[in-house]
Amino acid sequence: MHIGVELNLFANDFPIEDAFSEIGIDTGRMCVREEKTFRTICGGYFTRERECCITYKTDDIDTIDVRDVLDNMCELLKGKTNIIKSVIEKYQLKSQICVILNITDDPIFIFTKEFIQLAAFLNCSIAIDYYYYTDIEKTIECNDCDMQDL
Repeated sequence: MHIGVELNLFANDFPIEDAFSEIGIDTGRMCVREEKTFRTICGGYFTRERECCITYKTDDIDTIDVRDVLDNMCELLKGKTNIIKSVIEKYQLKSQICVILNITDDPIFIFTKEFIQLAAFLNCSIAIDYYYYTDIEKTIECNDCDMQDL
């Protein structure tokens, strides 16, 4: 099972380059505000707006223990939390920490005191995105004699 975590700082519009350079963590990425129109299967249309966003993400780890990646996030942000908080306040940003689970096993969810204090200090909401994966070899049987040339 692979688990990652990301910190997202976002708003409809703010000077994203200025905020990114003020924080000074080079491993992040920036997404500017955009609007996209999609066509639905039924032939209708819908528009999706994407806010300006700065994202800091840990490397995914092959583990079942969420603490492992949360510790990595705390380490990534160490020494920068006061700057991040001031940027959040200065530009009136929303903040969210998202745990991303690629589930093949049952995860262990334990939030450490350090992580909870970090999330509270930055006024972050906490989201959990999970994606279920199964072992494809166990779910699909392939018999070569059933294959036909087209």
